[in-house]
Amino acid sequence: MKTIFFTFVLTLAYLFTMAQEPDTTKIRMGNNKILIIKNQDEKKANMNRGISDFKAKISELNDSIAQLRASIANSTVQEGDNATQLKMQEYEKKIAAYESGIQQIESELQEMESAMNEEDDDDDNDSFDFDAGDWDFGSNDDDENPKFDGGFGGFSFGPNFLVNSDFTTSTQPGAAFMELNNDRSWYFQFNPIEFNVGLYKDLVGLTTGLGFEWNYYAFDNNIKLMEDANGIMFGQDMPDRKYTKNHLRVVNMNVPLLFEVQLPIPSTNTRIVLGGGGFGSLKLHSRTKQYYKENGSEYKDKMSDDFQINPLRYGVMAYVGFRNIRLTASYSIVPFFKDLKGPELYPINIGFTIGDF
Repeated sequence: MKTIFFTFVLTLAYLFTMAQEPDTTKIRMGNNKILIIKNQDEKKANMNRGISDFKAKISELNDSIAQLRASIANSTVQEGDNATQLKMQEYEKKIAAYESGIQQIESELQEMESAMNEEDDDDDNDSFDFDAGDWDFGSNDDDENPKFDGGFGGFSFGPNFLVNSDFTTSTQPGAAFMELNNDRSWYFQFNPIEFNVGLYKDLVGLTTGLGFEWNYYAFDNNIKLMEDANGIMFGQDMPDRKYTKNHLRVVNMNVPLLFEVQLPIPSTNTRIVLGGGGFGSLKLHSRTKQYYKENGSEYKDKMSDDFQINPLRYGVMAYVGFRNIRLTASYSIVPFFKDLKGPELYPINIGFTIGDF
């Protein structure tokens, strides 16, 4: 947003100055300068044309004087002829005046070129020069008044788990159908929107934003996720099926509120980032996908349903690492399933966040 704003302002300034009458206009914004030279080239061309005209007239006068001197040499006119002498003196005065005019124009041209060369030392382009390096395009490293930049934004991935209330993964009675294949149970998170509020310089602040999360829970057993007449989830055994893929996918939208501290590492541009807080989550979609073989035939089943999954959850999350790569963990305080609609299990994600939006 900051980049778009400054670009817009500079564009308006450029268009405005191009419409002005003065020969030279300078606009300064911070350490940046826009130089508009509108009529200098035209003025310089006119002065050069004046020099050429003067030189042409001098050449004509010199030719006229040469003709008079030739006439005197050939005794066509008397050497003491006052009229001829006066004519030659008139020509010589005009030549002197033209030569003086040429010197004056050349002096002005030299001053103009010197001034333009001085501007060229500061500006690579006479008509427009903008040094983008002095502006802030999201990095705080060169900003005189750096802003706090939190560590929520980025792309996260890692394994996910469903645990008991005591943080164990042991199977509860009636919960065996939710045992996961941990090698194939992963989450992916994309956090494109981030807002920050600095509390102390650019080192301490609050971070929030918006992120989207895809959770894949791969079942370890040959089951089909079902719902009985009372709306309670269970896993129906499918012993005759050989699954190549059997998972539940849940898509959530997350909004966090995080407190973050950044600790600069001396003699480097790197910082250690420590953050933590809470988050709210809204379920957007849930679906099962099953690829399997049965009686020699291959099948693909996909079913979208709410599966009695809690649509609204909240929890805690924390992260530690560097600005562009962080170890992240989150835990949902709200159970995975609605109350009494399935086993009491709680989602946990542990992974890495890469990038810093």
